[in-house]
Amino acid sequence: MALEDDLDPRLMREFMSQMQTSGKITAELADEIERSSSSFAEFRKAGLEKATAGLKAFAGSSKEMASGLIEGKRGFDSLNPAIDLAAAALVAMTSWVPYLGKAVEASSQVMIQGSKLMLTQIQGQLDAFQDLGAVGAVGAEGMKGLQERVFSSGLTIESYTKAIQNSSTTLARFSGLTGNGALVFSQTVGQLAKGSDLSLRMLGLNADDMAESVEAFMSRQTKLGLSQGLNANQLATQTTAYVKELDLLSKATGLSRKAIQDQQESALSETRFRSAIEIENRKGNESGAKAMLNFQTSLSDAAPLAAQGIRDLSAGLGAGVSDAAKRINLLTGGEAERIVEQLRNNSIDEFEARKRIQLALRANEGMINQAGIMVGDNMTLLSASAESNTLMNATLTKSGFELTDAQKKQIGATDEYTKGAVEGQRQIEIMQSSMTKLFGEALPTASIVVDEFSTKMNELIIKGVNTFNPELANKMNTESNTNLILSNKALETLDGKLAVNKMGGANRVGDDEIAKALQSAGINTDKEKWAIAFTKQFGASATQQAMFGDKTKTVADTYGPIDGIRFPGSKDMSMEDMVANFKKDTRGYAQGGVATGPKTGYKAMLHGTEAIVPLEGSSGIPVDMQGQTKAMDDQVGLLREQVSKMDQMISVLMQSNNISNKILSSSYS
Repeated sequence: MALEDDLDPRLMREFMSQMQTSGKITAELADEIERSSSSFAEFRKAGLEKATAGLKAFAGSSKEMASGLIEGKRGFDSLNPAIDLAAAALVAMTSWVPYLGKAVEASSQVMIQGSKLMLTQIQGQLDAFQDLGAVGAVGAEGMKGLQERVFSSGLTIESYTKAIQNSSTTLARFSGLTGNGALVFSQTVGQLAKGSDLSLRMLGLNADDMAESVEAFMSRQTKLGLSQGLNANQLATQTTAYVKELDLLSKATGLSRKAIQDQQESALSETRFRSAIEIENRKGNESGAKAMLNFQTSLSDAAPLAAQGIRDLSAGLGAGVSDAAKRINLLTGGEAERIVEQLRNNSIDEFEARKRIQLALRANEGMINQAGIMVGDNMTLLSASAESNTLMNATLTKSGFELTDAQKKQIGATDEYTKGAVEGQRQIEIMQSSMTKLFGEALPTASIVVDEFSTKMNELIIKGVNTFNPELANKMNTESNTNLILSNKALETLDGKLAVNKMGGANRVGDDEIAKALQSAGINTDKEKWAIAFTKQFGASATQQAMFGDKTKTVADTYGPIDGIRFPGSKDMSMEDMVANFKKDTRGYAQGGVATGPKTGYKAMLHGTEAIVPLEGSSGIPVDMQGQTKAMDDQVGLLREQVSKMDQMISVLMQSNNISNKILSSSYS
């Protein structure tokens, strides 16, 4: 019997109601539960076991995430342990509660898988953006442009990134800018992969194969100067023809398309042959150049020395141009040179040329084998009989028409198995492309979620550090720009003292004590001189909010609509403006001075004990002279004594003046 089946439904409903309302149950309900049955004992036991298991998983996920970060993981997948962590915590809290726990556990698994899938997609797009940026393939549209190009191509983001990386130099030579070339590449591949023409798919190509074919064709044609200026429609048409040519060669030789592409790339790296091909192309004879290129490829696997001779003969300088040219011309009785010329003039195609070279070798079979006996594998003009015999004994198609007919039948196959498989693969690829677009469109929102998630995790770490090292936590807070308000016992104590000051009217808290408490919270009072005055007026916690809180919030949002009216300016102004106003309006008079401002009131910063005197309409300045009376009495006594002496001096001077006047009067009489 399930645990929930043995519980009193009424008690369970009351239990759930109280837990949802207040997060706890009343003592009365606890007693009633205790008396009801032993099932609740099992209930508590199960809860403890589940919670313990959940917390262990929580701790394990925390450790895994921390280890990854310490080891230098920078990808979004480093957040996967945190997703496990959050889900484990949720399950730990609810899994022991009947009915609710199972639903939460199931939904948490959906959350985990969905969140990890989103992180994987974000990381994939970021990796692609960085990888393509390294080869100059990201345009001015950035990530949005990248997403549009990936969707346009019909490829997965991984396949698209690989294709662009492999062809970046070709794309740059194709259009002048790698990014512009990547745009045309995306459009070309998209037309082939997402279009209704299934001919290439019927030949066995999927979207990735088509991308490789476009890449190879653009590489060859750009190298030969034949693709520059083509648009996506023209490239798609020519790539389709190119793939069909490769398929014919593959049918004739057994070589894979990739092997053929590599062989032709190698052949075009030879100076003499490349120059011969370039000359024909410049004359407008692209078909003749293509026939010579394909002919030497058709011989390359069975008779590589013969293929080398054909490439040298393509220069049009006769058999004497190289030993390889002399050899194949000698072994074929001079027919090789004539075959190359017919190819150049478009008289025959590569498959007819291969048939004729075989017939010419067979005509000289006796001489070739006799020369083989005489010279063995020595590199002379009559050597290479072994590969000549391989070519002579091969069964070759009668003509290119036979190959073309086989290809047409393959493309036009009507059996339901082939068509069903091809169309099914196409639809799967379209669905993959649509999923890439879907995640691309969700990327901006997902990035915001990840940013918020990372911010909260950062806050959690800082709060954890704050419990044992507040100074380090405040430093981390400042450096990380999280503006996290951390609890600080020194500030709480200071606020208590400041509250006592205001109630008792006594100033028991000095500037040094305030500065010390603020510095413990990471506030540099030497630099932020306003902080001490702000703390005196509004409190230490308010100062911390003003210093580290969100400065774009309003005063009312920060301190509350009622408490916000205490602060300078409007409660609707931003915290940044409020602090700026406080700094501007707070003036100091440590050295004295006269303050002037509006009669409605203004703020001033005072230092120590200072007298505040209203000068306008005042009859005087009240001065406390206590302690100065005796000194003043002494000064008055001295002044009186000095006045008496001055009186005596004046009397003597007057007598002297009278005598002088009498003498002067006698002298004139």
